[in-house]
Amino acid sequence: FPVTIHHASGFHIVKLLDKKAETPVANIEQTHVRHILLQADPVTQNDTLKKRISALRDKIAAGADFAKLAKQYSEDPNSARNGGDLGWISPGQTEPAFEQMMNEMKVNEVSKVFQTSYGWHFLQVLGRREQSSSEDYLKELANRQIYQRKFQDALQNWIVQLRDEAHVEIREKA
Repeated sequence: FPVTIHHASGFHIVKLLDKKAETPVANIEQTHVRHILLQADPVTQNDTLKKRISALRDKIAAGADFAKLAKQYSEDPNSARNGGDLGWISPGQTEPAFEQMMNEMKVNEVSKVFQTSYGWHFLQVLGRREQSSSEDYLKELANRQIYQRKFQDALQNWIVQLRDEAHVEIREKA
C-alpha cells in the first residue's frame, strides 16, 4: 500500500511495486597459496615424477627460493610465471585433495608432496583471510570452474594427439 511522505517541497506518495531478492552474503575463509606442479605424461613414470618433485621440495626446505624454483620447474602455465602464486583460493575452487592439503597447512608452511589428477604438487600457504561471498565472487567462482573444465578437456585432447602422432618401432637384434 502507498506511503505518504511529507517533505519541505511538498507531499510524496510512494508505493513499492517490486522487491528484488538479495543474494545471501556470507563470509568465507580464503587462502593465499602457491605451488609447484609436475604433470603426469605418457612418457614419464609416476615414480620418476614423484622423485623429481620431492627433490624440489627438499631444496625449498633447505632454503631455496620457492618463487625462483616455481618459475623454472613448475608445469602449471598459469602460476609458474608468477612464482607458483595461485592467488586467493576460496572453498570449492580446487580439487578436494589440493583443498584438503591447503586447509591442513599453517601460514608459511610447505606441504609434503601429494598427487591430484593434474600431477604431483607441493604447496605453501602464504596467508588466510575472511572474505564476503558477494555476486562478484560468485561470478569469479563460476568462471574458474568453467576454465578448469576447458583446461581438462584441452589436456586430454593433447594427450590423445600425442599418442596418435607417436611412432614406435621395435627391432630385434640380428
